[in-house]
Amino acid sequence: MKNKKSKKIKKLSNAVLWNQCSKEIRERDNNQCVMCGKTGLLHVHHILPKERYKELRFDKMNLITLCPSHHRFGKYSAHKNGLFFSEFLRLKRPIQYQYCMNKILDGLKESSMDYLSSLNNSKESLINSSDSSDVISISSK
Repeated sequence: MKNKKSKKIKKLSNAVLWNQCSKEIRERDNNQCVMCGKTGLLHVHHILPKERYKELRFDKMNLITLCPSHHRFGKYSAHKNGLFFSEFLRLKRPIQYQYCMNKILDGLKESSMDYLSSLNNSKESLINSSDSSDVISISSK
């Protein structure tokens, strides 16, 4: 029971935090789509996906204001045409673009280090677990 209640509280606090954060982002972006300038119904988009980059969920450098067409539905939307959106960011929002690229690279470095560490651990484990009876010697004639 307590676990369900704490999950509800966390979900509610995240919703409150998101509402405040998205309001600040829309204000920062002058309450208009940064790609076309439309006003009215606006979405706040996570440049790097919140599912993969949980730590950037409320990071203002990872958020941008888009109209529905540029967010999800149009031919050049962030969700349908990531390459176009990435190029737009690189050219028109270079500081945000570089920030997000650095986050991607940091993640790659961390993943690579974890992978290399696991390889090293596996190698040490193999060396430590083998005894002389497991070693096959080959002699040359």
